[in-house]
Amino acid sequence: MSLHTENFDKMAADWWDEKGPMKALHSMNPVRLKFIREAVLENCHPERSEGSFNEGDPSLSLRMTNITALDVGCGAGLLTEPLARMGFTTTGVDLSAPNIDIAKQRSTSQNLNIEYSVIEASSFIEQNKQFDIVCALEVIEHVEDQRGFVKMCADLTKSDGLVFFSTLNKTFKSYVLAIFGAEYVLRMLPIGTHEHRLFVAPEIMEQFMRDAGITQLKTIGMQYNPLLNSWKTSDDLSVNYIMVGRKG
Repeated sequence: MSLHTENFDKMAADWWDEKGPMKALHSMNPVRLKFIREAVLENCHPERSEGSFNEGDPSLSLRMTNITALDVGCGAGLLTEPLARMGFTTTGVDLSAPNIDIAKQRSTSQNLNIEYSVIEASSFIEQNKQFDIVCALEVIEHVEDQRGFVKMCADLTKSDGLVFFSTLNKTFKSYVLAIFGAEYVLRMLPIGTHEHRLFVAPEIMEQFMRDAGITQLKTIGMQYNPLLNSWKTSDDLSVNYIMVGRKG
């Protein structure tokens, strides 16, 4: 499956720099994690731990026992690490060897039990391996065969399991903000990181999911304030959005 990784190889050393090219992804992470946490609570009924939800680090407020999670296109582990801290039995895969090297070094230094591999996620299908939840966040907009990618994620998910996708809507507004603004004006990302032709409208994502046997459960928008480097959830899906579906 064709996936554009060249720019991400180059950014590997800066992946965990909260002021570097991934700073927007760092500030997005609590929003994504809260969405995942709430969806799992509503649909998987995991064991709860004491304590209130922590917006800064939602992974500290819950223990997801006996739930397996796969992070597809995990990069250097920005989402994978907090999933492991939640208590998921966590696996991360990425096609960028430099990113996986950094992810492995971090998980070892922090005593996190995460299985990282530089492989196509589809390799697990050949091994008849499936997961309770599959996350593919900010990945599909770098994939050529998007319908096939969604089907692969569905095949990796157990029956009644959850599949999470987040991406960029295919609108003029998303082009202005995510490409022209972020890459050419603010220089937050290397030019060429995104291609507008690969952005996916929510209704197209939902169709891909239906075709793959996934029932869409919830979709929310995520809005970015570049001046404050902060994100908030919204009903506005015109730029960034995240959704969850259940495998039939």
